[in-house]
Amino acid sequence: MLYPQSSSSRAVLSLDGFWKFAPDVNDDGEQRGWPIQVPADREIAVPASWNEQFQDLMYFFGTGWYEREVELSRQLRTERIWLRVGSANYLSTVWVNGTEVGRHEGAHLPFVFEITDQVRWDGPNRITIRVDAAIAADRLPPGDVEHEQIVGFKGQYPNNYYDFFPYGGIHRPVMLFTTPVLCPRHSDYDGDRRCGRQSQSPGRSKRRLRRSLHR
Repeated sequence: MLYPQSSSSRAVLSLDGFWKFAPDVNDDGEQRGWPIQVPADREIAVPASWNEQFQDLMYFFGTGWYEREVELSRQLRTERIWLRVGSANYLSTVWVNGTEVGRHEGAHLPFVFEITDQVRWDGPNRITIRVDAAIAADRLPPGDVEHEQIVGFKGQYPNNYYDFFPYGGIHRPVMLFTTPVLCPRHSDYDGDRRCGRQSQSPGRSKRRLRRSLHR
């Protein structure tokens, strides 16, 4: 897996370490205002599964909320700011300073959101990540598929049909990184003429890349 690297044109800031954390047992944190502030009663190490860190959450397959504050150097004000999560199981929603910046479904691949417009330069920035780790028939791999008859897995706990434990949480590194306003395309962030905000077809992306490199 390739990760963004610090260079003369890119700054990288690791957000690994301890985050505030709260399990959302009733799955109503969003309605209760948790994107603004998580009522955390504990800290959690990132990256790592909550099932492995807390005895009371060993068999918790619900929703967990993460929160961390970070200040950015004003020297980065001319750059574009991106948040990258290496992977989180399973359905993730990200807010920056109370504004939702994106959602990602899937447990094993990285995802990137641009947060330039949400960043504050006069104080700390609150990053909030909601991770829904519910086992469900419409997720990959599926669970709670009662009609399936798979020898060796039927009747096991938790109720899934694959040979690994469905750990919940943020499993790989989290970081902020910068890019210049004009920069080459990357598969994680296709789109507009400045690098891209919307998905484009390969042919269109290549044409725009050629134009941007010649500006």
